[in-house]
Amino acid sequence: MKQAAVTLYGFGLSLTAVGRLLGSCAQSVMQWVCAYGDRNCPKPEVEPMPIIEIDEMWHYLQRKTNRVWI
Repeated sequence: MKQAAVTLYGFGLSLTAVGRLLGSCAQSVMQWVCAYGDRNCPKPEVEPMPIIEIDEMWHYLQRKTNRVWI
């Protein structure tokens, strides 16, 4: 039943619809889908992110009364 729930959810049915079809509740289906994802889909390694420094700047469009943030 758990495998059927994961398959139906993978085909695009909502958690509630899968639960109704299989005679279970949506929370159980969500737990089964999450457990399947944890077992079979490893999380990617976290790479260090570069640090970017951003400063605020004004830009005028056509006249000085039209200030726009960049």
